[in-house]
Amino acid sequence: MSPLFSRKKQPSQQEVQEAPTRARGTAAGAHSSPTVLARAGKERKETAQGHTILLRPWISEKALRLAERKVYVFEVAMSATKAEVAKAVEEVYGVQPRRVTIIRRAPRKEMSFRHRRGQRHVRGYKKAMVFLKEGDSITLV
Repeated sequence: MSPLFSRKKQPSQQEVQEAPTRARGTAAGAHSSPTVLARAGKERKETAQGHTILLRPWISEKALRLAERKVYVFEVAMSATKAEVAKAVEEVYGVQPRRVTIIRRAPRKEMSFRHRRGQRHVRGYKKAMVFLKEGDSITLV
């Protein structure tokens, strides 16, 4: 098929020559910052602050029972990975986690019949269960 009718955009000569430098972030006007290779092969900025990853501790009856067994639950950013959560816990609380488990709740629409018929939006969230070693602990409150 000729390039005239193809859906893919053909890069120009200049774009082909600039592509390797632009991918690394060293092109003119770009800031040099550390990047992390994400799962799909896309580059993503590495976050240095633990508080941007750990949003708040998750306080519930189940979470308090788990805290007795050295398992702490946090609400984390939707883009956070297990490695980023482990690094953030180590940075903020000074303890190294033994294991991290992530639970993701997708945003959804829910039927509402109480005040008027229709739908309401329920926000999604992501929480992380952080397992610590026997001697370590975190003071949340």
